[in-house]
Amino acid sequence: MEPTHHKQSNGVATGCIMLIVLFIIIIVTSIVTQSNSKEILENNYKKNTKSHSKTKALLHSQPLVIKKLKIPSSAIFGESIEHVTIINDSTFRVINYVDSQTLKAFTTRNYYSCTVIFANDGKIYSKDLIFIE
Repeated sequence: MEPTHHKQSNGVATGCIMLIVLFIIIIVTSIVTQSNSKEILENNYKKNTKSHSKTKALLHSQPLVIKKLKIPSSAIFGESIEHVTIINDSTFRVINYVDSQTLKAFTTRNYYSCTVIFANDGKIYSKDLIFIE
């Protein structure tokens, strides 16, 4: 009977060791996953806060200009970012044009300049609109 008891003891000991190893693997995996998740969230935050682009600035300049047009529905904006200047991480100077109709149904091209600011609170501001003659 002793040899049988000894085999059970080895089986129990092996099972305990396997449970301990499994427990350690789960803890290590949990720590690594949590660390990676935090890093991913931080990287996503950095990407979102630094992802202001010339294209976005160009697009966000348009509503300010549209408010000044006689026939806003006729507005066709230039699409080039060549004259969009990065002032800093969140501020851009936009120089662009808009083709629009006058009250006499003529199409005119007006060049404009404005500043677009991507604020920390998530809001986007357009200001300092100047039509260039």
